[in-house]
Amino acid sequence: MRRRQLARRSRTNSLSSSSTSTTSGVVAKDPAQDLAVLEIKESELPALTLGSSKQAEAGMPIAVIGNPQGLEGTLSEGIVSAVRKHKHLKRALQFTAPVSPGSSGSPVLKSSGEVIGVATLIDEGEKGFSFAVPVEPARDLFAGVCAPGELSLAASGAQALNTYREAISQQSKSAEAWCEMGVKYAALERMDDAVFAYQKAVNLKPDHVDAWKSLGALYARLGRLPEAVAASREAVKLEPQNAELWRALGDNCSGAAQGKEAIEAYLEALKIKPQDAGGWAALAAEYSRSLQTTSAVAAYEQAVKLDPQAPQLWSELGHEHRKAGKAAEAVAALEHVTKLNDKDARAWLDLSLAHEQAKQTAEAIQAYERAIALDGDYTEAWYALGRLYVTSGGTGKAVQVIERLKKQDADLADELRAMLK
Repeated sequence: MRRRQLARRSRTNSLSSSSTSTTSGVVAKDPAQDLAVLEIKESELPALTLGSSKQAEAGMPIAVIGNPQGLEGTLSEGIVSAVRKHKHLKRALQFTAPVSPGSSGSPVLKSSGEVIGVATLIDEGEKGFSFAVPVEPARDLFAGVCAPGELSLAASGAQALNTYREAISQQSKSAEAWCEMGVKYAALERMDDAVFAYQKAVNLKPDHVDAWKSLGALYARLGRLPEAVAASREAVKLEPQNAELWRALGDNCSGAAQGKEAIEAYLEALKIKPQDAGGWAALAAEYSRSLQTTSAVAAYEQAVKLDPQAPQLWSELGHEHRKAGKAAEAVAALEHVTKLNDKDARAWLDLSLAHEQAKQTAEAIQAYERAIALDGDYTEAWYALGRLYVTSGGTGKAVQVIERLKKQDADLADELRAMLK
């Protein structure tokens, strides 16, 4: 099917078992969704209409037309059993229709005959359930190979090219022009159009680093994190010595809860740019999320060496020391925070807790009082101060705190009162 027909009709090819066609190659791909578009230079081919998966829910009847073990045109029926995240797919349709090897890429149809998904895998770990990619990513991919004038009809949720339409029509084969269009659309908050433009740019020029980078950033902004990761990986393949690209890949892997991959990407970035305090902080935060406290401490220590005037870095370092049970080191780090910003009530509270952990009662009380002096309604600080008075034998002062705390949180005041008994 010619590209223009594909775009105008928003359809996929469906060949009978008695016919074959030769493809001209892959014209678009989406690695994160395991999708690709092939060009077939023929016309008047039978086709299926693309629908929408947005209304798909458990119990919906579906059918799959596939080629299991080379048996073309096999129809199997079932239901959608769940709509869920699965592995690297942000949204997947789990269905019960039997699908065998050879049917990957088969259309998943609802009762009206419209395509709502593309079969992608069988997960033996899920008792043999089959999964499909929703049709929307496929529709977006089709948009990337259509002509500029057909964008509003082919792209999911896309609008007319508007004021830029005439300009881009003069450079419809220019990846740079489409990349610039993506920038303009993103600035206008027209995200579907921006995705289309960047996808068009990378389809025209697969080694366009800026387009992959921008596409990754846009997918991340939209919360499409598996796709953001895939786009960022394409970028670093093209420029493996670019620390910024590795950092972006780390951020996207982190957002997609791929902790190991995020750490690996951050480390690659820091090999190239070891003086990047922000890079060390990002690595430290990922170590912390992965419960690798010792490594988190080491990374934050590198960060504060490079940027000693950043109170947030000292604060995070102090918290990691506390988690590691190193109270003295925590106190030292958190004292840096109060020196850099002595008007921060939260910083004084954190320092108080570190003093408590270090068994430095007098210093802890002094720091709590400083936090309260800065914020008289700081309930957490009042409660912590009262608790410390109770445990250190300062009954009279504890009663005073309880009376003060009753005005803000009667339940917490009652908790402190119970501790006195």
